[in-house]
Amino acid sequence: MSLVTLIGTCHQPNGMCNSNELYNIILQINPDVIFEEIPQRKFNFIYQGETRDSLETFTIKRVLKSKPILHIPVDMDIDSISEIGLRNDYGVIYNLIREHSEEYCKLLSKFAYMADQIGFPFLNSAQGIDLSERMKALELAVLTQLKDDIALEVYKIWLDFNDMRVDTMIANIYSYASVHSFKNALFFVGAEHRKPIIDKVSNGELKNGSTIIWEFNHFKTREMTMN
Repeated sequence: MSLVTLIGTCHQPNGMCNSNELYNIILQINPDVIFEEIPQRKFNFIYQGETRDSLETFTIKRVLKSKPILHIPVDMDIDSISEIGLRNDYGVIYNLIREHSEEYCKLLSKFAYMADQIGFPFLNSAQGIDLSERMKALELAVLTQLKDDIALEVYKIWLDFNDMRVDTMIANIYSYASVHSFKNALFFVGAEHRKPIIDKVSNGELKNGSTIIWEFNHFKTREMTMN
């Protein structure tokens, strides 16, 4: 049996969501392997110092200085031009939603504040998922109310893109586990992907006979263990 602990992260430091906290999480879990939300085509550039670090890669590099750990890119490969285009298109939609929904802006601020004050335990909590889901529901509601067919189509493409990424990451982890033996793995992924991953794994999607055991509640489990 192989254990994979899912930890939702943010890609840039924000208060208690910082490198020291993430570093301590890695030490606590003490993984044999870390699965990263990075496509293969970017992996070498990042770890050769040719591309700017995310919070996760910066912290993993810190750990690697004193402790060798396998770290594997599992995200979907897509050419740079297509990815930049998708992210730019979504950026326009994101700004459009913010311009037309004060409630959405308040939820964004609340989410950022909670992450700043509480850190990774918030990003990996039921409350964190609830806020994320409320924001997603508002995104669709605002775009539907605006009756902007082009914006809705761009938004759907963005959702489909991220759904494919989640499928790819899960499938790549199962594929790795089918040919490599490990006891304890850590999977870093943006907090917004936690619920889709939990849902797909819990429904048995992409499992393909794997014996992986998933840990989705590291902070709650740790709290119970300490009490």
